[in-house]
Amino acid sequence: MRILHRYIAQNLISTFLTSLVVLSFVMMVGLLFKATRYIANGASFMSVVQFLGFGFPGTLSMSIPISALVSTMLVFGRLSADSEISAMRACGVSMRRIMLTPFLLGIALSGICFYITGSVAPESAYARRTFRTIIKTSDVLAVIQPGKSIAGLPGLGPDTSVFVGSQTNDWLYNIRIQEPLKNGGGIRDIKAESAHVIQQTNGTVRLEMYKVTMSPLAENRPGVGQAESVNYILGEYATKAELPPRRIKDTPTRELVANLKGHRDHVQGLEKRIRELASDQVAETLALDSATAQLESLRAHGESPESSPSTGLVLVLPPAGENGTNALAAAEARVEELRARVEQLKARQDKDSADLAEERVALSNIQTESTNRIVLALASLCFIAVAVPYGLKGQRRESSVGTIVCLSVCAVYYLFLVMTESLAKHPDYYPHILAWCPVALCAILSIHGIQRNT
Repeated sequence: MRILHRYIAQNLISTFLTSLVVLSFVMMVGLLFKATRYIANGASFMSVVQFLGFGFPGTLSMSIPISALVSTMLVFGRLSADSEISAMRACGVSMRRIMLTPFLLGIALSGICFYITGSVAPESAYARRTFRTIIKTSDVLAVIQPGKSIAGLPGLGPDTSVFVGSQTNDWLYNIRIQEPLKNGGGIRDIKAESAHVIQQTNGTVRLEMYKVTMSPLAENRPGVGQAESVNYILGEYATKAELPPRRIKDTPTRELVANLKGHRDHVQGLEKRIRELASDQVAETLALDSATAQLESLRAHGESPESSPSTGLVLVLPPAGENGTNALAAAEARVEELRARVEQLKARQDKDSADLAEERVALSNIQTESTNRIVLALASLCFIAVAVPYGLKGQRRESSVGTIVCLSVCAVYYLFLVMTESLAKHPDYYPHILAWCPVALCAILSIHGIQRNT
């Protein structure tokens, strides 16, 4: 039995690795095009390699499950076509025992995918976005083209153009910079015979320009100015923004789970406060209706407000003071006070309702992202569980049916993940629960396929 399991495992692993290499290369074509553009602009080789490395974990989280599906279909399709599955079953090996090796492989691959999608891929995605910001400044020499005017140089605004006559290593010669004035009143023209490019520790680049001519000197100082040396900073706007903020997709799962409890407690607290405000608003509204009815009765009949026969309600009014405040004025003041309190409670309830809606969306985003990562990690196990029974070719007419079923399951699986991601901002649809539908579908199909081949 060990020989049998070892034979199946060797076939699965070798085919899986081949499929993984091919599919990973295909899925990284987009990143390769971006890397080619960086190389064309003169970026360093190590910067491009680092950029590709940051994108590789995200590619693996998608290519591993698909490679598992393809390799399982190919291996078990070949085993059944060569009648090896029939020979195994003739020797008393059940279908469940045959599935043990691919099932264990699926568990191992799902564990790897869970680690990648939960920790490595989010950190790599954030590092890639951060790297894009850093490379714009650190590789400024790579995008300079002597003899050409370049607009939107990294670290400068899109309306600023830079012309460099020649370049020797990190020295630039015959420089001309044209930048718009902040008040929109024209363009400042800066010329320098030479400049030394210096990379600073805060991510910006400093140009030490020599024999500089500037016109105008400033927005409020027209005229031409000259200086022996001037420091010009590239990347000033980038330093203010610092590093890009983390998005949900860039946050590791452990941090999402830690934030999940805080958002859930906040939602529960808002719901409880809204219920209390609604109860207080009902009580204050009843009191306002009672006070308004008694005030109208008092105005119509001139009766004492202490007992109103028309309503049967009692309103206790303060006694008239020394200033001659009568019962009618006191009743009107009471009505205005109650009306103000009702409006205040309504405003607080509306504000808390708006906060609750935003908090529910934030909670739904976290729940959906966390669930999608788990479901994506389970894709390897689900695909193998479906591919084994449906990849068998018992009859010639079944050869394409199983392939269609497996590929359809793969397409539906990822379509559900895309759908739930788009529904993350609509918590009423419970996208974090809908994300489990493809897992349930794979389990049902796997059980049906096993029973069919038993």
